[in-house]
Amino acid sequence: MKKTRKILALGLSFVMMLGLCLTAGTVNATGDITAVEVSTAEQFKEEYYDKGTRNFIVTAPLEFHEEEHFAGVEITADENVTGNLLTFFKSGSSLTNAQITTAANTKYAIHIYECGMTINNLTVNHSLNNGGAPVLVNGKNSSATFTGNLNMTLGPTSWYGVNVEKGTADFTKANIICHTNEANKTQSLVCLENTTTVNGLSQYSEVVTGFDDQIAYVQADDLAAFITAKQNEKKEITSVIVSEKIILNETLYLYDDMYIRCDNDGAFIAGNSLNDNVITVMPDANVKLEDVIIETRVASSKSGLHIYGGTVEAIDLTIINENTGKDGKGGGAAVVLNSGNLTLKGKTTFQLGKDSWGGINIDNNITGKTPKMTIIDNATIDVMSPEDSVKLYYVDTDEQDDIPLDGDKSVVTLPDTVTVTINKKEVTVDNGVITEPTDPTTPGKPEQPVDPEKEMITITLKAIVDGKEINLEELGLKPEQYILPVEKGVAFTADELKVLDDMKESLSVEGYTFKGYFLDDKGTEALKADVPFNADATIYMIWDKEVDVTVTPNPGDTEKPNTDNTNKPEQKPTATDKTVKTDDSSNAALYGLMISLSVVGAGIVVLAKKREELLNK
Repeated sequence: MKKTRKILALGLSFVMMLGLCLTAGTVNATGDITAVEVSTAEQFKEEYYDKGTRNFIVTAPLEFHEEEHFAGVEITADENVTGNLLTFFKSGSSLTNAQITTAANTKYAIHIYECGMTINNLTVNHSLNNGGAPVLVNGKNSSATFTGNLNMTLGPTSWYGVNVEKGTADFTKANIICHTNEANKTQSLVCLENTTTVNGLSQYSEVVTGFDDQIAYVQADDLAAFITAKQNEKKEITSVIVSEKIILNETLYLYDDMYIRCDNDGAFIAGNSLNDNVITVMPDANVKLEDVIIETRVASSKSGLHIYGGTVEAIDLTIINENTGKDGKGGGAAVVLNSGNLTLKGKTTFQLGKDSWGGINIDNNITGKTPKMTIIDNATIDVMSPEDSVKLYYVDTDEQDDIPLDGDKSVVTLPDTVTVTINKKEVTVDNGVITEPTDPTTPGKPEQPVDPEKEMITITLKAIVDGKEINLEELGLKPEQYILPVEKGVAFTADELKVLDDMKESLSVEGYTFKGYFLDDKGTEALKADVPFNADATIYMIWDKEVDVTVTPNPGDTEKPNTDNTNKPEQKPTATDKTVKTDDSSNAALYGLMISLSVVGAGIVVLAKKREELLNK
C-alpha cells in the first residue's frame, strides 16, 4: 500500500511539473522549454508581460505603438517573415539584453521610426538576410541610444550594421562588435544618410561617398577593401578620415578624386604580405592628403607613396621608409613620382633606412609624361637617413637627360623660402636647387654645435614600465635617438609642455597608464616649465600599472624657477607637431629633444605586445 502511495505521489508531481511547463510553452524531448510562436504585437506582449515568456518565434512583423520595455528576450524570425521584424513607434521604449536572429526575407531586425529608444546589450544574427541590416533608425524625430555591447553578425547580403537615416544615434557608451562578411566588401559598422547628429564613432574611420551621399564608419580591417569596392562600384568617394592603424597586405590603389586625412592613431602601414608599394595614385585621380602617415614596415614592401600619373597635394605628409629593402627584399623610396604631379605643403617628414632608395624618386619611364613636383613657399622638409649622401629628390642615372632638375626646364619648383633639413643639418636652397651640406651629420654621432662658444650637455632618455627599465635598443632604437646633445640652459615653456601633455593618451600601453615625464626613476620629480637644463640629465618616461598621474605645466605659476634643476619634456608625435617653433638655436635643440621623446614613446607603444618579455628579462 505504501509503495502504491509513493508511485501515485511521484506521478502527481510529474503531472504538476508538466502543467507548469505547458503554461509557459511546450516541452521538447530533452525537457527544455521551446519558443512560443506569436504573430502579433498583442500576442507578444501578453506572453511577455502576463506569462513571463522570454523565448519567441515571430511569424509576422510586429509593430509596437505604445511605450514598451523588453528585457532578456530571445527572438527568432520565421522564414515567412517579410519586411522589418520589430518596429517601435513610441518614444521611451527600451530593449535590454536581447538576442535576435533574422531570416532570409527579414530586412531590419529593429526599426526605430519617428521615436526615441534605448538599446542596451543587443546581439543580432543577420547572417541569413537578403538585404537590410540589424538596426534602422529612421525619421527626423528618431533617436537611438546604444549602451553595453552591440554585437552584430552580418551575412553576405547584409548592407551594414546600423543604418541611421535622418535621425540621430549615440554610441558613446556602446562597445560595437561587428562581424562583417568576406563576400561583401562594402559593409560598415554604421551607415548614415541625411543624418543630423551621431556621437561616439570618432575611433572608427569615416568614408563619405558622393554618389549616394552616405557616410560610412568602417573598422580598420575592412577599410582598404571598402575603399576599393566603392571605387569599383563608381560610388565616387569624396573623403576618407582614417582614425586607426590600417594594415595593408595589398597595395591600396586610388582611382577617384578624394581627400584623405589621418586623425588620432590613423596611419597606413604595410602588412607582412605586402610586396609592393603601400599606396598608389592612378592617372585620373586627384588626391589631397593631410596629416597622412605611411609606413613601409616590412622589408618586402617598396615605396610608401607611388604617384602613377595622378595628382597629389600633400599637407604635413610623413613617410617612414626605414625597413624596406632589408635582406635584399623589396626596395623603394619614400615617394615615387611617376609622370604625375606632386605638391608639398606644410611639413614633410621622411624617415629612411639604410636600404631605402632615397626621398623622392622622380621618374617618367612608365607613362612617358614629364613629372612635376612643386614645393610651396615656407614649407619645411625633414629627411633622416643612415646614409650621409641622401638626397631629398633624385632621378635614376639613366634618366638624367630626360628629367632636368635645374635650369628653366626643371621639373622641380623649389622656392628659396623652403626649409630643408637633412640628417639634422639645414641645407641651402638657392634658385630652386638644394646645395648639399659639405659636412653632413653622420647618424649615430652627436651633432656638433653650430656656435662653438656655446656649452653642450647631454640628455639621456629612459623608459620605466611598472618600475622596471626597458632596454631601448631591444626595441630597435639607436643610441642617437635617446642620448641627445642640447645646449646648456635651454628650457621648455608652459605652452610647449602643454602640447606634449595633450598627447599623453597616445602613449597608453595595454595594461598600463602613461604617468608622464620625470627627472627620477620613481616618478617623484616631474617636468616643470621654465626650468633650464644646466647639466647632464636623464629624463624618465614612466608607465604605471595602477597610478594615473597627468603632468600638466602651470602657465600661471609665478614662482621663480630653480636654475639648479633640470627640466623634462613630454612626448609629442612628429606627425602632429605643429606648435613647436624652431626660430632660434635654443628652441631647435628642444624640438630635436621632443622628436626623440616621441620616437622612444612610439617604440614602447608599438611594441606593447612584447612588454612582458622585455620586463621579465
